[in-house]
Amino acid sequence: MKSRHPLPTNTRKVNSIYTTILPKSTAPLCRSIASFTRTLLDLNSRSSNVWQLSPTPQDFQRGCSLPSSILMHPIPPIPDSATSLQNEKIPEAFRELYLQDLSHSGFPGATFCWQHPWDSPWNQLIAQFILKHWRNANQSGVFRIFYLDPREASNHDLHLGTLHRWFLGRAEGLRLGRFSPVRQTAKKASESKSKWRSQVQHIHCVVMPAS
Repeated sequence: MKSRHPLPTNTRKVNSIYTTILPKSTAPLCRSIASFTRTLLDLNSRSSNVWQLSPTPQDFQRGCSLPSSILMHPIPPIPDSATSLQNEKIPEAFRELYLQDLSHSGFPGATFCWQHPWDSPWNQLIAQFILKHWRNANQSGVFRIFYLDPREASNHDLHLGTLHRWFLGRAEGLRLGRFSPVRQTAKKASESKSKWRSQVQHIHCVVMPAS
């Protein structure tokens, strides 16, 4: 979101500011942007880490030097199969359109440069590419299942602020090692153990009902 003064980079401070400005992270607008961004950056596959990869110094310098006019490249039509969502998971077709747009625009990357600040030219262009495609999908009626507030769906400042908050959460997670293979394996094992305990408890309640 635009401001006369730079926003703090500390995630807690930014969240405290955004609390009074942005919808909650569980709100339809935020869920739709988060889900859409996950698909565009290839976060849905646990075996993929392409979203974490930093550009080479040469690509970073080249990307930062590109003008904002590269965002004007038209987006091809959305496939009919991707316009009617059955749930809140965004089809991979949107990632294909996103990658095609980046390639045609000459941008040398497809994800954020997480170790650089949000307001770096690279990250600002990636953010604008993501929101360009989100808005195009929204105008095509893709997000009907989210029941977006029309006022929020048309507010570009809210879109950018929501994506900024999401970016900071991911960047902090990377710094703290939350997405390392070891942590992910441990998390998966913990989830499986919790699911097993829940199933055992359910079976016990069925077999031995309360008297």
